[in-house]
Amino acid sequence: MKFIQTQKKFTIYLFLLSVFGMVLVYLVTHRFGPGLSTDGSRYLSTAQNLIAGKGLYDYLNIPLTQFPPLYSILIAGISLVTRLDVFVAGQYLNILTFGLVIWLAGYFLFRVFPDGPLFYYFGSAIFTTSVSLIIMASNILSDLLFLAFTLAFLIAATDMLEKGTLGSIIYLGVIGSLSTFQRVSGKRFTSSFSTSNPQYSRRYATPSLLDIVSRRLRAKSSMYSL
Repeated sequence: MKFIQTQKKFTIYLFLLSVFGMVLVYLVTHRFGPGLSTDGSRYLSTAQNLIAGKGLYDYLNIPLTQFPPLYSILIAGISLVTRLDVFVAGQYLNILTFGLVIWLAGYFLFRVFPDGPLFYYFGSAIFTTSVSLIIMASNILSDLLFLAFTLAFLIAATDMLEKGTLGSIIYLGVIGSLSTFQRVSGKRFTSSFSTSNPQYSRRYATPSLLDIVSRRLRAKSSMYSL
């Protein structure tokens, strides 16, 4: 990656911040585990039922239609690979996600303010020490992972505006697709960007790739909006 090669000092700084942030969340959750709300219970029970081969059903044996399934699927996947309980798997997923959020935030700030080291150095530190984000990472919730998707989408959108290549559009569509299965509001990413940037729609296809992706995302995710 060109960024790592050209910005070695900032890359090391971001890596250390990410590790520090993950350690903070681990220290908060290692004794009693992460916080668990009603939504968190649904995510974990759905992951457990998925592992047991019962499908996407929550603890009430009701199909998971009010929550997108990606968070539960990831927890189930980690639990299957590591043989950890879904509760512990969710804890480690959030710890890793918090480190990813710090890295993505720092990289995004660098892309936006390439000539302002004060912004991306201090901005990354603010993300790391944010009490709100630490609390979010210390609970079984999908919000933190959606924040990671949001930052990734912003980075991809920046890349698309700078390069305008077909690859950047596909990358944007992939992130938008995945974010839709993380939170219902994720479907707004590609639809809003497609509407506000018609020049890219006309450049590559008619109808545009983003338009096609947006329509399919709205159709697939409509079941979660019922």
